[in-house]
Amino acid sequence: MITKEIKYGGTLQQGDFIGVGSNYGMLFGWYVGCIKVHTIQFISPATVLQEFIAYKNKQFTFEHISKDQVKDLNHNRIIKIHNPDDIFDLDDRERYRLAKKVLQDLDFFK
Repeated sequence: MITKEIKYGGTLQQGDFIGVGSNYGMLFGWYVGCIKVHTIQFISPATVLQEFIAYKNKQFTFEHISKDQVKDLNHNRIIKIHNPDDIFDLDDRERYRLAKKVLQDLDFFK
């Protein structure tokens, strides 16, 4: 299991929903793992849905989903979000649920 200890929320495990804060605002996604000591990967609900639609008539796998990276954990805040439904409006909540369903079908959540 891929884990990462963070300041805000404790230990991250693959599939945990996180918020990534930087100078540009807040991004949301599911934690994928670490690729280097100070770099984490995550996937956003919007990315999951866009790429799922693009591969609609083909064999869609987890490898088709682009991962976002946060390289400098000292300048970005990473928080674990325990209740994602509480932070989204109705449209975003629906996209979150659809993306989560796609990832569940791909057995992303352990």
